[in-house]
Amino acid sequence: MSFTPLSLLAVFGAGLLSLLSPCVVALVPGYLAYLSGMSLEEVKSRSSARWQVSLQALWFVLGCTLFLTVLGAAAALLGSALSVYQQVLERVGGLVLIFLGIALTGLVPVPWVSGEHRVQFKPGPPAWWRSGLIGMTFGAGWSASWWIVPVHSCVAFAAPRRSSRASEESF
Repeated sequence: MSFTPLSLLAVFGAGLLSLLSPCVVALVPGYLAYLSGMSLEEVKSRSSARWQVSLQALWFVLGCTLFLTVLGAAAALLGSALSVYQQVLERVGGLVLIFLGIALTGLVPVPWVSGEHRVQFKPGPPAWWRSGLIGMTFGAGWSASWWIVPVHSCVAFAAPRRSSRASEESF
């Protein structure tokens, strides 16, 4: 797959829209306050505070980006290694998707799917590694978000089929 400027712009726009979605943008002030270790009043009173908040936000974004990049690379590597079993995996993936859809309706209660899982961080002084770790945790939580997984699963299962059909039809 080759990336054109238009496709890169579309991917950037999709990422920006997902950041500006109501479920994510509402978290940004809280994350910035937590990462900086300061309240809004402290940020307003100190001139260097904005730089510190920006630096911690940068480490957060780098941590999230690192996690999602490694996750994507691992998925691509695993996908190419398991391409021999594509038909079986498509059927198993379809069954898992149906099962998760039924679980989402509440007809079949599945505690480990509908449960809440949290990692508690103790407050401490702002540090680059802490912000990066929180960014990785955010990436892990965001990648498993209930509204992202079904969409990504459908795209992942449909994309290889289309490309293989197109190559079969061209012969």
